[in-house]
Amino acid sequence: MVKITDNTVAGDGTNVGIAQNGIEIGDGAAADIEGNGVSDNQYTGTDTNATGILIYDGPGYEGLGAFEGPNYTSATVKGNTLTNNDQGIWLSNLNNPASEAPDSTNNLVSGNTVTNDGTSLNIYAAGIILQTGNGDMIKGNTVYGAGY
Repeated sequence: MVKITDNTVAGDGTNVGIAQNGIEIGDGAAADIEGNGVSDNQYTGTDTNATGILIYDGPGYEGLGAFEGPNYTSATVKGNTLTNNDQGIWLSNLNNPASEAPDSTNNLVSGNTVTNDGTSLNIYAAGIILQTGNGDMIKGNTVYGAGY
């Protein structure tokens, strides 16, 4: 298990060249992500988006890149401050076929503050996204701002 604590991660702000992610955990890893400040991950293109904290993987991603699939990724995301990211926190553990629920992932997203002042131009803006998971818990977070 990796522990990512008390860091400041600043993206490049609005960016057409690359969709940045502040902290990204994948390839079946397990992580505790706590007390970090993650900001300004914004993408102005239309084909994808940028995320403050991205937790992803699973068999549904296998074959999409060098480090994708087949293992599920799990994380505790707690007490972080995310500011002006297209998406604050995104959880995505895809199964194959995608119509079936993944094995238990048990991600916890708790006590985070997620804000967006509306400067991002990305149409996919959201505070916290649970795309797919099983047994995940999202509780006690604060999400606000004109961008969400």
